Amino acid sequence: MFSKTPPILQEFISLLYWTMLAACTVGPGTVVTCARAGSEYGLSLIWALVFATVLAYTLLEGTARLTIVSGMSLGQCLRVKYKNTANIYNTALICWLVAISVYLGNTFYQLNCWAGGIDAILAIPGTDNSTTLRVLCCIGYAVIVLVLLYWDKTDKLGVFLGIVMIGMAVLFLIVVIKMGVDWESLGTGFLPNIPDKRENAAEPTDMVLSLVSTTALGFNLFLGGSMAEGRQLKSAQRGIAFSTVCAFLVSSLILIIGSGDHGNEIIDEFEIADIADAVSKFFGTTGVVIYSLGFISAALSSMLTVCLGAALTVDSLFSADTIKGTLLKINELFKLISLISL
Repeated sequence: MFSKTPPILQEFISLLYWTMLAACTVGPGTVVTCARAGSEYGLSLIWALVFATVLAYTLLEGTARLTIVSGMSLGQCLRVKYKNTANIYNTALICWLVAISVYLGNTFYQLNCWAGGIDAILAIPGTDNSTTLRVLCCIGYAVIVLVLLYWDKTDKLGVFLGIVMIGMAVLFLIVVIKMGVDWESLGTGFLPNIPDKRENAAEPTDMVLSLVSTTALGFNLFLGGSMAEGRQLKSAQRGIAFSTVCAFLVSSLILIIGSGDHGNEIIDEFEIADIADAVSKFFGTTGVVIYSLGFISAALSSMLTVCLGAALTVDSLFSADTIKGTLLKINELFKLISLISL
């Protein structure tokens, strides 16, 4: 007979499960934003990542606590609280607004993930930037994402994304170790400050807002609430803490890489290739390949979790009857459009 899983291994698997939130957080937008912040303002804005991490943990922990104590997800709590307000198909109007906002936001975010994933592949040395390759990349990503989502194993998917996250952190850590860190600037960067605007650089306040918004994602609350269902509060707190710290470490490593020697030149439009060029100055082709693999992992993990987060949001905000009634109305609309076109 097989012995029970050791408690330490159970805890490790639980932590990996929660890193699904970090995998969703650290996507192409985070990579570009953090790298650009480092390139244009050095390590002076790393405090914004600390603030965003604390904010993300506070919101996620509160959502998990609400789910565990009430036995309902965040979306279900919204349905109960606003059930007597204006509604459509027996679902509160505010639930429709939240669902539509999350759906649209996740759609745009998914486009960003796809574009970043393609750029990550194109950053590999010797890759031909052709339309054919771009199309094949889209098809390849789509197949991988659909297969993993069709697998419908959220726990196993969380562990897989956790491994991807740890691997990505190790890749970026190797780059940072070889590059070296200005510890004095790093220490100063933890003190809240708004640096003077540099020529051709983004506004420092805009950069701070970007760093916060790419770390503390709103729709992560619905994903985190769904993940907390059936779990103990202490375990959820440890998992959320581990996840937010992982996201902070990876984001900080990317920012440090972006702060490397760029010849003190700020370009008008920051692109993915600029990060690859900066890495190649220290490590040549090998460094660029390491960076590309890490970026591909970030894009793929975000593609998966964005879809999952949107689906869980809709599932928690709407009842089965509401979803069924809406689909019937949509089907009737398509039939009407078909008749008109004929």
